[in-house]
Amino acid sequence: MSIFAEPRSLQNSYTQLCLQLNLDQSGREKAWSLYNEVQKRDRLPAVAEPLHWLVCALYLVCSQTTVESVGGDVLKGSGVSLVQMLRQSQLSLTKFFTLIKIWIEKVHGSPEESEKLNTLELKFLVVQESFRKYKQYFLQIFRSPDSCSRLLPISIKEKRARSKSPCSSNEIFNFGWSIFLLAKAHYPSIADNLVFSHYLLLTTLDFLHSNVTACNRNELFNEKFISGQNEGSPLEFRVHPVIPYLVNNN
Repeated sequence: MSIFAEPRSLQNSYTQLCLQLNLDQSGREKAWSLYNEVQKRDRLPAVAEPLHWLVCALYLVCSQTTVESVGGDVLKGSGVSLVQMLRQSQLSLTKFFTLIKIWIEKVHGSPEESEKLNTLELKFLVVQESFRKYKQYFLQIFRSPDSCSRLLPISIKEKRARSKSPCSSNEIFNFGWSIFLLAKAHYPSIADNLVFSHYLLLTTLDFLHSNVTACNRNELFNEKFISGQNEGSPLEFRVHPVIPYLVNNN
């Protein structure tokens, strides 16, 4: 008898998801059996689609899987990316944390699994808050990415036909956030520390400001920031004899 006991549409969606994740048959069947077992024993609350509950089952199965590396070491985890798992199933990370906590209770998960998820959620919340502050500070220093293209000087617009377009505010925004994430990844100890992440964020903005100024791209700056009219902002426009900077190092 087939392990698949759910409607054909769910089976097809689940199979397609596993193929997209390149998941082996053993892990796929184990997660499906676990889902059916929980569903029969204790009906899952109707706060999510069945496929999203299956994602929770897949995550736990994959996290408990061990694989042997080329060097002979035994590694925990199947190598399936949680990001890809959520993306392919169209499940947000915020909702995933809500569902996985319910799922762990249903399957009587270990304290270690709960602790691991709590740490992962805390790291996510730190990044989420860092992005919110990054966007807030960026708009205080620079023009809005959406309006930047309309505010470029005529001379720059004319040059676009003959040469590579100069960086826009949108490109600087994306570049700065990428730098922050890369730098943060080099310091795993601050992954769940909001205070140190905030310091790193200010340093990133300082780097962007210095380079935009050095390139004489003044049209990218927020006029209120240059004139010092951003009341309540922790950032202050300062001018160094050689390199302009935002953060007071004294």
